[in-house]
Amino acid sequence: MNIFTLKNRKQYRIALKHLRLFILLVAVPVLLILVFSGFLFRRQIINMIYLQQEAALEQYAAGIDTEIRGMSIIASSLIHNKTFANYTKELLSPGSRRFLLLSEIERILNTSLLLSRELAGFYISFTDHSPPLVLRNYGGINLSAGDIAALTEMAGASPGLIVFPGTLSSALGGSGEPQTLSLAVAPPRDSAGSGIETLIVSFVATGLMDFIRQRQWDADPSRYVSDSFLADRNGRVLMANNPDMTGRDIRDIEGEFKKTCIIMKASLETMGWTLMEAVNIRSLTRQVNRILYVLYAAISLIVLLFIRYNSFFFFRILNPLLEEIRNEHTERLKSEIEALRYRLNPHFLCNTLNAIRMMAIITKNNAIREMSSALMRLTEDTLSREDTVCSLEHELHNLDNYVYIMKVRYGDTFEFIKDVDASLLPLGVPSMILQPLVENAILHGFHGLPGGTSLSGEAAGRRQSTIVVSASAAEGVLTIEIKDNGRGMSVEVVAGIFNNEPGTQNGWSRIGLNNVRRRIMLTYGNPYTVRLASYPGEGTVVIMTLPVQDADNHERAGNTGWGDIQNDEYADH
Repeated sequence: MNIFTLKNRKQYRIALKHLRLFILLVAVPVLLILVFSGFLFRRQIINMIYLQQEAALEQYAAGIDTEIRGMSIIASSLIHNKTFANYTKELLSPGSRRFLLLSEIERILNTSLLLSRELAGFYISFTDHSPPLVLRNYGGINLSAGDIAALTEMAGASPGLIVFPGTLSSALGGSGEPQTLSLAVAPPRDSAGSGIETLIVSFVATGLMDFIRQRQWDADPSRYVSDSFLADRNGRVLMANNPDMTGRDIRDIEGEFKKTCIIMKASLETMGWTLMEAVNIRSLTRQVNRILYVLYAAISLIVLLFIRYNSFFFFRILNPLLEEIRNEHTERLKSEIEALRYRLNPHFLCNTLNAIRMMAIITKNNAIREMSSALMRLTEDTLSREDTVCSLEHELHNLDNYVYIMKVRYGDTFEFIKDVDASLLPLGVPSMILQPLVENAILHGFHGLPGGTSLSGEAAGRRQSTIVVSASAAEGVLTIEIKDNGRGMSVEVVAGIFNNEPGTQNGWSRIGLNNVRRRIMLTYGNPYTVRLASYPGEGTVVIMTLPVQDADNHERAGNTGWGDIQNDEYADH
């Protein structure tokens, strides 16, 4: 059912308001909670990755520093090794045993290479400007003459100290080859001449290569994870996993990556260089985003299903229910209108009855005076009462007035008995609920019986007719029975009373039981109602069930403003 094509605009507005409340109070808060939870979850993941990567970066920096310090210690120990110095000094002497000396020098250098456990090479330049001595365990290390000259010049400016060129060199001269790091040291000025001008150590920077290659750069954003950089003292990128970044300023790169990456740095204390890693945030939160997208889709589906449910509920379930309530309300209005048709002006009726009573007093007709007084009490209470609930005691008192009038009308041909415990008298009952049932018993139950009454009021025999009103309460239910020993009814008549079927007595069907039953059901609903049992020739019993309720909050003041009808003084209202 499409709610936008419904003709009932009022129901459509109710359904739309219900849908808006659901979206505002349920869907939107859940969506906001998901968004906020996703934001916190992503932030927590980023913080965890940041701490892990920062610790890993610090470990890389510490490992590279250890590697550089180890090679520096080897170079320093060689330059201060007296045996090594004597061998090199003797090597430059004329007539020396050159082959044996070279063998000893190579033995010392090989021992140092084994201790370093690195891919490295030694370059020794001599003071006599003879060709440098080269010993290496990896062919990829190949310093040019220019590199050797530059390092010799740097080391000569600071004798006895380890100097670094501040650059990296590609092994074998290729950009894709491992990068080598070189250091140089010249003998201290106060040392005895060894013939060594400069000792140069060049080695593959294994730690740096591992750091750069830990994240292979990929131009595809879906596969891109992080960038790794090595920058010198001036901030120039010496090495990066993205070759296009080499030579750029590290500060410019940091500015570009700041919005999309988390950036971590670590310092190489030995060299004064900087390691930097930029981890892509999207790659870290990709799985979280996918889960959130699924949840967002689920929320959207729930809203769509609720729209469907909203339509079904309001126009398939609620609509018939509202229609039923509307019909009940219409029935109640009809009952009230029907009752209003028979309502006379209270002032006119009571003043007229009071005038009749005063005339009976003047003529000393006590029967007319008592009857008019009883009728005035009954009429006054009925017409002036606004409450729909009164106490059972009050209802029985009104019933006494009515029975008195009926006895005056038809003669004292029936007996009225009240069998009600005093504890039940304060309980509340609908006002004027018993009078129609007693009236039915008098007018229809006893009509035509021997000793009963007739419409003319003449006695028909010796049989004494009896009406008994009894009450009991149990488990929150008040049960009232009105029983007579009249002529009773057949099963067919009893079945048709509440259906208003043709042929049933009008007094029973409309004025009596049907109205009483409808009042109770409209006021209290199920399971409270009126039941009827009758046996031809034996009598009829009407059983009324009501909820146990307190009548204190419903009772009005006893003096309703009509005056004391027991007072013989006439008062015009």
